[in-house]
Amino acid sequence: MQDRRIHVTMIHAPSKSGQHGLTAALNLLKGVQPMIHSQIAVLSGGKSWGNAIRWAIMLALILSSVLVAPSPVAANKIQPALLELVNRQPGSTLPIIVQKAGVNQEIESWIRQQGGVITKELPIINAFAAELAGEAVPLLAELPDVRWISLDASVESRGVVENRFYLYASSNGNTPAQPILPLRQEVPSGTTLFNYDTDRDNAPGLLIRRGGDLDASAGSDQIQYWRTPPLASAQILQGNVTLRVYAAIPPDQTLDPNAEVRIQAALFHVDEAGNRVATIARGERAKSNWTHRWQRVTLSFPPVSYILPAHHRLELALTVDGRSANDLVFAFGTRQLASYVSARLANNYLQASSFYLYNDPVANQGDTSSHPILPLAPEEPSDSPLYNYDADRDSGPGLRIRRLDAPGGPLSPDQIQRWRLPTLSTTVQVAAGASLELWVTRPEDSPGQRVQLQATLNQIDSTGRTVQTLAATSAATNLDNGWKKFKFAFNNGPFVIPAGDQLELAVTLDGASEGDVWLAFGTRQYPARLDATLAPLLPHTYLKTIGALEAWEHGYQGQGVRVAVVDSGIWQMAPDLARPDGAGSRVIASYSPVGAVADEYGHGTYVAGIIGSNGAASGGYYRGVAPQAELLNVRVSDQWGASRESDVIAGLQWILDHKDAYNIRVVNLSLNSTVGADSYHNSPLNAAVEILWFNGIVVVVAGGNNGSREPVEVFPPANDPFVIAVGAAEDQGTIDPTDDAIAPFSAFGVTPDGVTRPDLIAPGAYIVSSLAEGSNFDRYFQDYQATYLDPGGHGTRTGFVASGTSVASAVVAGAAALLLQAQPDLNPDQVKYLLTASATPLPGEPGAGAGIINVARALELLRNYGSGAAVPTTNNTYQPSQLLSTGSEPVDWTSVNWNSVNWNSVNWNSVNWNSVNWNSVNWNSTSPQDPQMQEEPGTDSSPEPADVASDGQGLSVNNRPSLNETNPVLAPPLFWEQVSLPGPESTDQTIQGPEPQDSPTGPDAAPAPQDPADEEPAVEEPVAEEPTPAEEEPVAEEPAPTEEEPVAEPPQEEAPADPGQEPTAPEAPAPDSQPPAEQSPDAPEEPAEPTNGQPVNPEGPAGPSQNHQIFLPVIQQ
Repeated sequence: MQDRRIHVTMIHAPSKSGQHGLTAALNLLKGVQPMIHSQIAVLSGGKSWGNAIRWAIMLALILSSVLVAPSPVAANKIQPALLELVNRQPGSTLPIIVQKAGVNQEIESWIRQQGGVITKELPIINAFAAELAGEAVPLLAELPDVRWISLDASVESRGVVENRFYLYASSNGNTPAQPILPLRQEVPSGTTLFNYDTDRDNAPGLLIRRGGDLDASAGSDQIQYWRTPPLASAQILQGNVTLRVYAAIPPDQTLDPNAEVRIQAALFHVDEAGNRVATIARGERAKSNWTHRWQRVTLSFPPVSYILPAHHRLELALTVDGRSANDLVFAFGTRQLASYVSARLANNYLQASSFYLYNDPVANQGDTSSHPILPLAPEEPSDSPLYNYDADRDSGPGLRIRRLDAPGGPLSPDQIQRWRLPTLSTTVQVAAGASLELWVTRPEDSPGQRVQLQATLNQIDSTGRTVQTLAATSAATNLDNGWKKFKFAFNNGPFVIPAGDQLELAVTLDGASEGDVWLAFGTRQYPARLDATLAPLLPHTYLKTIGALEAWEHGYQGQGVRVAVVDSGIWQMAPDLARPDGAGSRVIASYSPVGAVADEYGHGTYVAGIIGSNGAASGGYYRGVAPQAELLNVRVSDQWGASRESDVIAGLQWILDHKDAYNIRVVNLSLNSTVGADSYHNSPLNAAVEILWFNGIVVVVAGGNNGSREPVEVFPPANDPFVIAVGAAEDQGTIDPTDDAIAPFSAFGVTPDGVTRPDLIAPGAYIVSSLAEGSNFDRYFQDYQATYLDPGGHGTRTGFVASGTSVASAVVAGAAALLLQAQPDLNPDQVKYLLTASATPLPGEPGAGAGIINVARALELLRNYGSGAAVPTTNNTYQPSQLLSTGSEPVDWTSVNWNSVNWNSVNWNSVNWNSVNWNSVNWNSTSPQDPQMQEEPGTDSSPEPADVASDGQGLSVNNRPSLNETNPVLAPPLFWEQVSLPGPESTDQTIQGPEPQDSPTGPDAAPAPQDPADEEPAVEEPVAEEPTPAEEEPVAEEPAPTEEEPVAEPPQEEAPADPGQEPTAPEAPAPDSQPPAEQSPDAPEEPAEPTNGQPVNPEGPAGPSQNHQIFLPVIQQ
């Protein structure tokens, strides 16, 4: 890079000509090309050195301001966020996107002359990306052919770990009278913060005074307890446990920002009588900078592995240590300020592979006829005597089973015996290859020796009814007077038992047997047992919530529709993305402007699975919305999700160039920029997505994860009014969408252009989707992976569980594919109308837009219109991005006549304007719309058909709840902080896939999938530690708290540079290219730096830093 300074040397000036000397110097400057090494010498024979020095200093100051401050005309060509950065960091090299007014190369040449670098060509918006010194940006804006300069901003990624047990209030709010408060897994439904210690103070919340001791007796105002209900079955507490609470200094106490308050907590094992059996874990958190406003605090416990027996409880105790400077008031029991314990508490039965036949609750001399159902337990029997468990029928040892009178006839109690597991709290997969081991002998009074035993595994519902027989087996042998071991192999394949049902083992004696048998069980000497491996499956109800299963019943699974996924890549060999016949992948082509097309991060494969997984890796359980849609892989980010706007725009350019060849109908963008939350007219990314929209491609984007329960900034491309911006919903564990709530991280608000975002919401919390083998999701986030059992009974990590608006965006992209399969001639505005008009309104959720998506109702609405041409449109009042105009320079948008704009050259003939006949653009508008008059997404003046029932709730501005209403959503999750890596300098591009053919119309016309052998192998670079916890910020006064929280830390691990190379220790990255070091639990938290209006790292993002809008919750067992 050349020297960018201007050197001014003033030797002498005549005593009378100080002002004349300055004028001459300024006149000289007018002809000096900035950024050139220059010297100005003013020579004279006078002797006024003082004046000369003073004028030299003044001139140097003027020159420094000239270098940065642009003229008014130039300032109007620079994005506000970029201009602010230029003023703050004039000496830094900044990544920029430059849009041109013409087609020549003079601007690029000028940048190279200044030592800048051209990094990408972006013809979709007649632009290019470059790196240039900040001080040169205002000078660049002075060039006549420059239309607009914006920051080539980074996109970021964030994550959350959570599995919650919420702290609830007592029934009457008086904690001394109710010293034990409940811990429950249900999200609090209350929106009001009550005072739960009314005998001690009048402030809302629960006052805990400093000085409490977890081990010693303490006053009721110094310690509080919460307990789970009695456990229905033995549970195992495993892994990391955290406590997240809202707290504040009482209003009557003095604040000292430097004083610490130390919160202490412990987890205890409590028996049936309420006595403490053991201390499971302890943790504490010291923090300063407290205020009288609610703040979110996270306290971590050491990793645990502890079994809690059935009917016992888990207890949480909370105190404020005596070393603390203040007392604390805690908020809990409300949806608005929901405090909870994050823990992995799993059914202990799911950890076992052998289940013993027990006699409990039958007594030693019990009567099995009065207790026909006996238990299966994971513990090996401890008793050694062999008791008689059917004393009313015989006097022999063990349990007598009589042979059947006739095949298929009714069974008497003495002809069948049953054992069952407890009711399952979660859906469970039973692995293939279950077996049974029994000990039997022949009663002395029973004739014959030949017997044949039969055993079945059955699914039993909550009413005790047998739903189905899952596996059956039999075995025959000759018996004598001694005990003989029987072994049965069920030879079953994997099967699934839903939550709320039971697994039953039933044993009978075939009628072909020559006599009865004694069955021994429940003893250590003769331990009869069922060997089977169980694997919990996470709830997967969202497909029912959005009506996808109903759509599938009508034949709509996305056949023939192609969706482009602009993300971190797709693992093309994923079983979930295979063709129905297994012959190849449904990923028909791949492209990357940043290098390899393989998914090294994992996010893109996860998103692709939500759109189109067929569930093959999980036996059909974890499926996507459009399981037969075809996909195009457009990788724009690196192995940690780091990307820039120019990378994304380059990917959109490829989609535009290949839309006809591949018949691309939908594009999903589960990402957001980190700057540009101003007018959508200022963003080149928004201009690019509009180009696709106007070319007939439905563009679905993530609404953003920066939610805080109040309106927030919405970043590109979600702030563009044309595209479908999607927020995330939490389903509360039910299928019914009316009880859903907007996820606490889901962004909503009104943009500076008066556009309400998002358009609608979709399920976006705790969703399981495809896992990319060998990706960073696979390597570093094992706790967030869903296990499925292969045919051999071995657990395989085949899924990933996460939350975020990127999840919700993918759900809607899949729904759009179903609509386009049903009616291929729909244009994007009609698809948007159908999805928003059919959504289920959520009146109490101001950030829900039109409501939660229901694709079955959208298809019904489409059928009611009769044809695609009859379907109304939306977006009728919005102007296209001002960056798409090729009119006068600068464009006067207050008086522009649209008829004078050269629309034939908009985007330089990239738009098929002859096909834009949907009235989607307000072509006759002569000024930007009044925000008060902007039409809400999902509304339309066209009448609905007579047979479509709709009250319009949530679809019009008059019916939508006020954005200032209290938003009763869940407590905000923790986020990964944004970190920085050097931005990309290479313009290498990679494309995989066959040469596109002319306009394929169905799967048969699709290009053949790329041979996996041709795929460039993913290169894993040394990975630094994941970002550390960010500081919680003070939370706004109720009802709108905000927060920043810490994150889970992946282990620093050796990563091979090549799949065939031995791993080597990673080199230490540069300080600005690695995530921050791990933060001690005792270290003070620091606020995360805002991404808008705050310093932006010109070197770009790194670590998990693409705003792929993803969260990573712990797997629920």
